[in-house]
Amino acid sequence: MDHIPRTSNVYRLLAICLLTILLVSSTSPSGGVSEDVAQKHEDGFSINSGDGHPQVSEESMVISSEDDFVSYGWSGNGSKVNPFVLEGVEILSSTICISVISTSAYFEIRDCTFAGGGESILRGTGVMLDKVRHATIRNCTFVRLNVGIYDRVGRDNVFVSNSLVEVYEGIAISHSTNIHAVNNTVTGSGSTYGVMLLDCRSCVVNGNDLTSVTILSSSNCTFVDNVLSHAGFSFYNDNANHWYHA
Repeated sequence: MDHIPRTSNVYRLLAICLLTILLVSSTSPSGGVSEDVAQKHEDGFSINSGDGHPQVSEESMVISSEDDFVSYGWSGNGSKVNPFVLEGVEILSSTICISVISTSAYFEIRDCTFAGGGESILRGTGVMLDKVRHATIRNCTFVRLNVGIYDRVGRDNVFVSNSLVEVYEGIAISHSTNIHAVNNTVTGSGSTYGVMLLDCRSCVVNGNDLTSVTILSSSNCTFVDNVLSHAGFSFYNDNANHWYHA
């Protein structure tokens, strides 16, 4: 376990760096997909819709109401027993593939692929959740992105069995409560941060294969059965307390 000096200046600097990275990924200009990404998709990252035909979309989705789920063609009705579902699509973007803002309906993104549009650098965000509850992201692939999943001011969200390849920040969670990251894999030389928590409460990180875990000002969280391949744990600031790790 790595212990970083507990100074407010270090904490502020890291928080600023995280927010800057996310801002840059959100505002980068659109661009084509690199040959490396295209080749990876040819090698097996394309997803079928269930009838043998891939659904490919280069248009990002911005969702801020239940009507938006319907207009984008998600199935379901947003209830707990019949959530909105997006399945088997591929979105390539150098900005944000899917943004969901201020919703509480139940929804699930599953078996989808999100890839960045950068020619030579990791660019874009796969899925951004802002003030969202009851989201599930399951069995998705994220390739060559700046950020794979970003959850800001979220609650009761689940990220399970996703593969993040060459993603600078795999799963970034800030100011959120009761977020579960389970059985995800973050790999690749460009994947610097596996899971990052900033000012979070009562989160669970369980059974993941990660490049690292970074904790900034979070408490009452649980880490169990994770494999850390690079730096392991890093704690920053004075409020990393009430942790359980096994």
